[in-house]
Amino acid sequence: MSKAQVDVHEITSKEEFKVILEKFKDYEFLHDVTDDDKINAYVEKQLTYGHVIAEYHDDDPVGFISFYDNDKENKTGYISVFALSDELGFMKGKTMVRIALESFKVAKDCGLDKIKIEVDKENKVARKLYEHLGFKYTGEETDHSLFMLIGFDSLASVVGNKK
Repeated sequence: MSKAQVDVHEITSKEEFKVILEKFKDYEFLHDVTDDDKINAYVEKQLTYGHVIAEYHDDDPVGFISFYDNDKENKTGYISVFALSDELGFMKGKTMVRIALESFKVAKDCGLDKIKIEVDKENKVARKLYEHLGFKYTGEETDHSLFMLIGFDSLASVVGNKK
Protein backbone atom coordinates (compact mmCIF):
# COMPACT_ATOMS: atom_id res chain seq x y z
CA MET A 1 0.00 0.00 0.00
CA SER A 2 1.50 3.33 -1.04
CA LYS A 3 1.40 6.41 1.15
CA ALA A 4 -1.06 9.14 0.24
CA GLN A 5 0.25 12.56 -0.65
CA VAL A 6 -0.88 14.85 2.18
CA ASP A 7 -1.64 18.53 1.64
CA VAL A 8 -2.97 20.88 4.34
CA HIS A 9 -3.84 24.44 3.36
CA GLU A 10 -6.22 27.34 3.86
CA ILE A 11 -9.24 27.39 1.55
CA THR A 12 -9.97 30.74 -0.07
CA SER A 13 -11.96 29.63 -3.11
CA LYS A 14 -15.74 29.31 -2.82
CA GLU A 15 -15.69 26.53 -5.41
CA GLU A 16 -13.08 24.54 -3.50
CA PHE A 17 -15.03 24.92 -0.24
CA LYS A 18 -18.22 23.73 -1.98
CA VAL A 19 -16.38 20.57 -3.10
CA ILE A 20 -15.37 19.94 0.52
CA LEU A 21 -18.93 20.51 1.74
CA GLU A 22 -20.24 18.07 -0.85
CA LYS A 23 -17.90 15.43 0.59
CA PHE A 24 -19.20 16.10 4.13
CA LYS A 25 -22.87 16.76 3.22
CA ASP A 26 -24.17 13.88 5.36
CA TYR A 27 -22.48 15.11 8.54
CA GLU A 28 -24.76 16.48 11.26
CA PHE A 29 -23.37 20.02 11.26
CA LEU A 30 -24.64 20.47 7.67
CA HIS A 31 -28.16 19.13 8.24
CA ASP A 32 -29.67 22.61 7.68
CA VAL A 33 -27.47 23.46 4.68
CA THR A 34 -29.50 21.65 2.07
CA ASP A 35 -30.15 23.75 -1.02
CA ASP A 36 -27.92 25.88 -3.26
CA ASP A 37 -28.96 29.18 -1.65
CA LYS A 38 -28.15 27.92 1.85
CA ILE A 39 -24.88 26.38 0.69
CA ASN A 40 -23.86 29.63 -1.00
CA ALA A 41 -24.76 31.66 2.12
CA TYR A 42 -22.84 29.25 4.37
CA VAL A 43 -19.75 29.36 2.14
CA GLU A 44 -19.89 33.15 1.91
CA LYS A 45 -20.20 33.53 5.70
CA GLN A 46 -17.37 31.09 6.47
CA LEU A 47 -14.93 32.59 3.97
CA THR A 48 -15.84 36.23 4.69
CA TYR A 49 -15.76 36.15 8.50
CA GLY A 50 -13.45 33.25 9.16
CA HIS A 51 -10.92 30.79 7.86
CA VAL A 52 -11.19 27.26 6.53
CA ILE A 53 -8.25 24.85 6.65
CA ALA A 54 -8.51 21.48 4.91
CA GLU A 55 -6.40 18.37 4.58
CA TYR A 56 -6.31 16.39 1.38
CA HIS A 57 -5.00 12.89 0.77
CA ASP A 58 -4.18 12.46 -2.93
CA ASP A 59 -6.40 15.47 -3.78
CA ASP A 60 -9.36 14.05 -1.81
CA PRO A 61 -10.59 16.21 1.12
CA VAL A 62 -10.46 14.16 4.32
CA GLY A 63 -11.04 16.82 6.95
CA PHE A 64 -11.43 20.51 7.60
CA ILE A 65 -11.76 23.10 10.30
CA SER A 66 -13.52 26.42 10.15
CA PHE A 67 -12.90 29.16 12.68
CA TYR A 68 -13.83 32.79 13.15
CA ASP A 69 -11.33 35.43 14.22
CA ASN A 70 -13.87 38.06 15.26
CA ASP A 71 -12.94 38.40 18.96
CA LYS A 72 -9.88 40.57 18.41
CA GLU A 73 -10.26 42.23 21.83
CA ASN A 74 -9.68 38.93 23.65
CA LYS A 75 -7.45 37.58 20.86
CA THR A 76 -9.66 34.48 20.72
CA GLY A 77 -10.77 32.51 17.69
CA TYR A 78 -13.87 30.33 17.72
CA ILE A 79 -13.97 26.96 15.98
CA SER A 80 -17.34 26.56 14.32
CA VAL A 81 -16.72 23.24 12.54
CA PHE A 82 -14.15 20.48 12.83
CA ALA A 83 -14.93 17.53 10.56
CA LEU A 84 -12.92 14.41 9.78
CA SER A 85 -13.81 11.71 7.29
CA ASP A 86 -14.88 8.40 8.78
CA GLU A 87 -12.75 6.79 6.05
CA LEU A 88 -9.59 7.88 7.91
CA GLY A 89 -9.88 5.20 10.57
CA PHE A 90 -6.78 5.21 12.78
CA MET A 91 -5.41 8.24 10.86
CA LYS A 92 -8.02 10.58 12.39
CA GLY A 93 -5.75 11.67 15.23
CA LYS A 94 -2.78 12.56 13.04
CA THR A 95 -5.03 14.30 10.54
CA MET A 96 -6.70 16.29 13.30
CA VAL A 97 -3.35 17.44 14.69
CA ARG A 98 -2.07 18.53 11.25
CA ILE A 99 -5.24 20.51 10.53
CA ALA A 100 -5.23 22.04 14.02
CA LEU A 101 -1.57 23.08 13.80
CA GLU A 102 -2.09 24.74 10.41
CA SER A 103 -5.22 26.47 11.75
CA PHE A 104 -3.35 27.77 14.77
CA LYS A 105 -0.63 29.18 12.48
CA VAL A 106 -3.29 31.05 10.50
CA ALA A 107 -4.98 32.22 13.72
CA LYS A 108 -1.67 33.45 15.11
CA ASP A 109 -1.08 35.40 11.88
CA CYS A 110 -4.49 37.04 12.50
CA GLY A 111 -3.29 38.24 15.92
CA LEU A 112 -5.05 35.57 17.95
CA ASP A 113 -3.45 33.66 20.82
CA LYS A 114 -6.32 31.38 21.91
CA ILE A 115 -8.94 29.18 20.31
CA LYS A 116 -12.30 28.24 21.81
CA ILE A 117 -14.52 25.32 20.80
CA GLU A 118 -18.03 24.26 21.72
CA VAL A 119 -18.35 20.53 22.42
CA ASP A 120 -21.44 18.38 22.87
CA LYS A 121 -21.56 17.38 26.56
CA GLU A 122 -22.35 13.79 25.61
CA ASN A 123 -19.43 13.46 23.18
CA LYS A 124 -16.88 12.11 25.64
CA VAL A 125 -14.53 10.96 22.86
CA ALA A 126 -14.26 14.49 21.42
CA ARG A 127 -13.84 16.03 24.86
CA LYS A 128 -11.04 13.59 25.71
CA LEU A 129 -9.33 14.24 22.38
CA TYR A 130 -9.47 18.03 22.86
CA GLU A 131 -8.16 17.64 26.42
CA HIS A 132 -5.31 15.55 25.03
CA LEU A 133 -4.48 18.44 22.68
CA GLY A 134 -4.41 20.81 25.67
CA PHE A 135 -7.90 22.33 25.60
CA LYS A 136 -9.27 23.19 29.05
CA TYR A 137 -12.88 23.44 30.17
CA THR A 138 -13.81 27.13 30.58
CA GLY A 139 -16.75 26.67 32.97
CA GLU A 140 -19.14 27.96 30.30
CA GLU A 141 -22.02 25.69 29.31
CA THR A 142 -25.33 25.58 27.51
CA ASP A 143 -27.98 22.90 27.97
CA HIS A 144 -26.21 20.60 25.51
CA SER A 145 -22.67 21.93 25.17
CA LEU A 146 -19.62 23.03 27.06
CA PHE A 147 -16.79 25.28 25.96
CA MET A 148 -13.09 24.49 25.91
CA LEU A 149 -10.17 26.84 25.31
CA ILE A 150 -6.53 26.47 24.39
CA GLY A 151 -3.74 29.00 24.30
CA PHE A 152 -1.16 28.52 21.58
CA ASP A 153 1.59 28.21 24.17
CA SER A 154 -0.24 25.20 25.65
CA LEU A 155 -0.64 23.61 22.25
CA ALA A 156 3.05 24.01 21.50
CA SER A 157 3.98 22.18 24.69
CA VAL A 158 1.52 19.35 23.98
CA VAL A 159 2.92 18.67 20.51
CA GLY A 160 6.51 19.35 21.50
CA ASN A 161 6.84 22.29 19.17
CA LYS A 162 7.80 25.17 21.47
CA LYS A 163 8.91 28.36 19.78
